[in-house]
Amino acid sequence: TAMKMDMTELERALAIERPDLQTRCIHLRDLIDQTVASTRRIATDLRPLMLDDLGLGSALEWLAQNTSQRTGIAVHLAVDEALTEVPEPHASTIFRIVQESLTNVARHANASNVDVEVRSDQSHALVSVRDDGRGITATDQAKRSSFGLLGIKERARLLGGHASIENHPGGGAVVKARLPLAPVSAHEGES
Repeated sequence: TAMKMDMTELERALAIERPDLQTRCIHLRDLIDQTVASTRRIATDLRPLMLDDLGLGSALEWLAQNTSQRTGIAVHLAVDEALTEVPEPHASTIFRIVQESLTNVARHANASNVDVEVRSDQSHALVSVRDDGRGITATDQAKRSSFGLLGIKERARLLGGHASIENHPGGGAVVKARLPLAPVSAHEGES
């Protein structure tokens, strides 16, 4: 905001004496607007506000509906009531694992249906995202550019859990994550 105000003041000052620089200021102001919009988008991507406002269950419902509308893929969601209000950092991690999994399905799987299940077994959150698409090859998983798959595994590991991506015997691929719900001490995560 301060930059935009300064740019507007500079534009006014240059309007009479240096119209060529005034035009550059207008372009800079537009660049500031684009930067602010990008920063907001990145911040939202890092920490969706809807998790704070609505909780994990509603945020996942929105994600499933949004994915279905954008891609035409039917997303079937089942969320354990015990996890709808799970605290941070678990809520963000679960949301991001499901989000990245759905993004991968939309980009690569050629699927028609996706089943998303988020449940609890008392001490762990269990996430499963299964599609009916083409499956995943070992080559796909080994690619150094598979940042989505790496991100899923890394997010789970940071909470002391684990994630796997594999072909499902009935066809398609399945992402599974198991996240401990109790906080992990620094020593437990070092094994």
